[in-house]
Amino acid sequence: MVFRISNAVGSPLHKNTNCWNLVANDLCKQTVINNKMLIKSNKFIQRDYIPISMICDITHQFITGKCVSTSGENIFNISSGISMGLNDLTQLISDLAFELFNKKPAVEFLGNNSKVNIELSISRSKLNMNKCLADVDIYDEIKELLLNCKRWFVSDNKK
Repeated sequence: MVFRISNAVGSPLHKNTNCWNLVANDLCKQTVINNKMLIKSNKFIQRDYIPISMICDITHQFITGKCVSTSGENIFNISSGISMGLNDLTQLISDLAFELFNKKPAVEFLGNNSKVNIELSISRSKLNMNKCLADVDIYDEIKELLLNCKRWFVSDNKK
């Protein structure tokens, strides 16, 4: 079985995990440390973000036989099937930061912000055909990521 995983979002088990170059993880860390998100890419660039828990759920379904390749295919896209621009991702992180910490981080895009007319679409049809079901909402994953970033990177002594 080969899983082609789109852009995973979620908190690592500990802060020393090599994951802080992933866009959502980096933005959450920037938010709690600086109350600002600085992005060097075009805000219209689209990605398919998936919760890490979804990867675990689908992997578990394949291992336990709940999800079986009925067509003989062995390559699966693990994706949400929903594209989101960087601007939308920063807005979601910003809204959650306000909900959790009562602070609205500033957002600055340094990249060329010309409108990108390419719609990203990663098919999850093989997962759907094989009845592989998993929650694709990244909301809870980002919320946990923000809380852990605050716990790990912001000292309570700093006021």
